[in-house]
Amino acid sequence: MRYTFQEFINTSSVFDLNGGDDSTDLFKTVQKIIKKQDMKLIKDFSGASVGDFSVDGNEIYAGIFEEPSVKVDGIVHDYGLHFCFGVSNDSGKGVSADIYINTDKSRGDLIHDVKIYMAKNPGEEFAYGIIGKTDRKKSYSFLLSLGANETVYVANAYVRQYERVSAIFKELACQGHGEKIIYGRSVEGRELSAYRYGSEIGQDDKPEVFIVSGWHPPEGDTFGTEGIAEILSDDREREELLKSVNITIIPIGNPDGFVHGFNGCNLKLRNVYWDFDINNKDEMPETYFAWKLMGKIKPDIYFDFHGYTFQGESKFLSSYIKPLLFYSSRRRMFAENLNRRIIERCGGKCVKGYSTFAPSTPGCRLTSKFDTITYAKFHFHIDDGISGIKKMACDLLKITIGEIKKTNSSVFHNNTASFLSLHTICCKFYTYIIGYCKIKVNQFVKSILKSLRQQEKSNA
Repeated sequence: MRYTFQEFINTSSVFDLNGGDDSTDLFKTVQKIIKKQDMKLIKDFSGASVGDFSVDGNEIYAGIFEEPSVKVDGIVHDYGLHFCFGVSNDSGKGVSADIYINTDKSRGDLIHDVKIYMAKNPGEEFAYGIIGKTDRKKSYSFLLSLGANETVYVANAYVRQYERVSAIFKELACQGHGEKIIYGRSVEGRELSAYRYGSEIGQDDKPEVFIVSGWHPPEGDTFGTEGIAEILSDDREREELLKSVNITIIPIGNPDGFVHGFNGCNLKLRNVYWDFDINNKDEMPETYFAWKLMGKIKPDIYFDFHGYTFQGESKFLSSYIKPLLFYSSRRRMFAENLNRRIIERCGGKCVKGYSTFAPSTPGCRLTSKFDTITYAKFHFHIDDGISGIKKMACDLLKITIGEIKKTNSSVFHNNTASFLSLHTICCKFYTYIIGYCKIKVNQFVKSILKSLRQQEKSNA
């Protein structure tokens, strides 16, 4: 008996020689080999982030790329949280693709709605596309409709390509007469760039405002610094703002992380915010050179932008607010007033506690060294949208300048080294005591849980 090619790949009777299970299994194996796979997952682009994956017909099963957890200052931070990849339908007809991330069809605990962001081209801005389901941890499922021969890129955040963001800031700086400062190179040799608005470094006594975004690539915080660069590109706005302050912006603190689709790490897989290493030039050039630039400028006020993405209402727009005792007596009243205004702008919400003054973070290092008033981290929220993030960032800058105008200029003269050394010792003592207690409490809780699990096993 003769078979056409289509009959061959569609008819199991070709292999049903004895009517047994082995012949059916053989048929399925050969059928998978011969049939063309019309659905493809795409990850060969700047900013792609996905773990192992498989494609089965119109179903895609993928994992989130797992970066090493950072363990520093007695806290463990897991940044394996985001995904970004493309899905291509190479068939000549429209299809619906079932996407499962860190899950399968059997899971029933994906009960929370989550926004899935989409783009036709990963070099464009992602925008809200469809609603999926999540456990608000690392598992997702969603249905993706694709037209004939269509490719769509999906993510659970406002993923932005390094190349696009770099070009935007270059253009905005040109419009706003910002000075580009190449303050170092990343692990892979990319420019570490800052933009300076106002006087040259060290040329006057105006307060220094230092703003950083892009330590953690998927968080969308570069829209905040972009919003500030946009108002600085307006001649009238810029002239008014720079009467009171000088402004330095680092838009992309972790360029290699952007290109390679990392969530929080640089190319050496070290978290550039929580493990802000100022000594290791080889493993952490991003933080090493940023600290050198900070040392030249000696910021008076520091904003470190970040963003909440998939967490929904479980997280909120807010700033970290560290205890006032970390600041010199000269600056405490100003810090208290500015804290109050920022908390008001955030709807009365803020984050307090050990994370706000963890000693390895840039905010703690800056306060210890230069008595810098820090808002590190300041979290935007993805649900506010791009325009909402930009407006919030601009409001922060204007609130800060408004408080500066009310304050005696002596507040912003750098404190003496002798005071700061005493202040630093006291702050570090306080920080490490709190950190030590936190570690011991965690160990105690883990030991109790371990004992309970052992007891349950023995009783079973």
